[in-house]
Amino acid sequence: MDILTPLRNAADKAEVTDDQKAKINVVLKAALKDAEKNLPEAVKILEEVKAISTAKKMAWHVKLLKKKVELDKFMEAEDSRKEKTLDKIADMLTVKQRATLLIHLGEQIKENDDLAPVAAMAKAIEDVEPELKLKDKQKKKKDNFLKFITTKQNQGRARMEPLIESLKKADDKDDKKATETILGKIKDERKDMKKTRKAIMDEMKSTFEPDQSAIIMIHLMNKELEGIKVALATI
Repeated sequence: MDILTPLRNAADKAEVTDDQKAKINVVLKAALKDAEKNLPEAVKILEEVKAISTAKKMAWHVKLLKKKVELDKFMEAEDSRKEKTLDKIADMLTVKQRATLLIHLGEQIKENDDLAPVAAMAKAIEDVEPELKLKDKQKKKKDNFLKFITTKQNQGRARMEPLIESLKKADDKDDKKATETILGKIKDERKDMKKTRKAIMDEMKSTFEPDQSAIIMIHLMNKELEGIKVALATI
């Protein structure tokens, strides 16, 4: 399944027209092309982090700090691009279509844990664990980290699922005003996800050495890049 399959399934449920789909595809293709171009830049920064941390030469902490600033800037720019893409797509849909789309996307994620970002992070750690060369103490910390990210995911779901349920009720009653209010709350919740990701990244830093974190993130981004290439081939 390519990364756009859940969106396509939800779009069919939302009765998105062929004309709307064509316009959305233009926006998605541009966003995916941007990501395809930008992700290798982030991987390059992470490769440099890995090399600096492994070598531990003079002033390596200062060099790492500079790379962290570069990476943070990249992540902020990516967040901004994703927000703009989602806003553009939302503007192409009616309130009812947006509601139905979100309801069905939520249901697919609820039914399939593999669609959640936490699953991708856990799988990346599993894939590269032999390369991490974890010490015994770190293995326990790694298990605690996996529990931490699962807890964060569950907390996010606990906040989002009641909103989706309220959205269903408002949509069933065809209450446009209530639907728009809930859609606004869901958008706010989406912004809070940035804070969650920061908390996860901070926890990652306290769990793994910089080179180990870089190995995990490189693998994660390369997998994301593979998914983007598959998705682009389907548009």
